[in-house]
Amino acid sequence: MNNSIFGEMAFNLGFDTKLEISIFSRSQNVLVTAEAFRESDGVTDSQEKTFVEFKKKKNEYLVKLENLLLAKYGVEAKERFSVTQILISRDGKLAVLFDDSEDEDEGIAVQLIPTYFIEIQSNYL
Repeated sequence: MNNSIFGEMAFNLGFDTKLEISIFSRSQNVLVTAEAFRESDGVTDSQEKTFVEFKKKKNEYLVKLENLLLAKYGVEAKERFSVTQILISRDGKLAVLFDDSEDEDEGIAVQLIPTYFIEIQSNYL
């Protein structure tokens, strides 16, 4: 599917695309998923608005994310967490999901839009 905001997307338990981000001076292409229950659900207006907002202020959001991680986990956060996905819920909430090297069964979610907070993934999802 080609979306005017997200670009080319594939459906796989949501609509997936890629976006390059840099966290702690490490750049990578990250999977961005706009949640959907079925392919016929399409991408919501809220998801599109959130993605536009995130891309427009991407660097500001990522600096805030780094500061949140450093404040909660200290400098170890730079090595402890690795980005796995950016998840945009149907209602437009955006969170960056991370694997946690100290807890392989449980990662963390850092919500950036509409509010900032950190939560373990099983509680967030």
